[in-house]
Amino acid sequence: RGARWPGVLAFDDHSSLPTPSTKETRVRVAQGNESELLQPGRCRRALLLVYPDRNHMAINSMRAYVDGGGDTLLYVGEARGGIN
Repeated sequence: RGARWPGVLAFDDHSSLPTPSTKETRVRVAQGNESELLQPGRCRRALLLVYPDRNHMAINSMRAYVDGGGDTLLYVGEARGGIN
């Protein structure tokens, strides 16, 4: 049996790379964007941003998250000027 990931809500706007299948990740990745953070209760979870594109998605996500009461950010990426 696969591992359980309680409380994980994964979203990707599918604009860059295809997302892996649920069988590969054990977590369903739904299509969505920063507007998902506007749903009730979503900001009680940690926000994980992984290699956000160079557009307004990351800052819009942070604004929605903080405005909704969120207080835990996990960022995976590179510093300014990185490759990705």
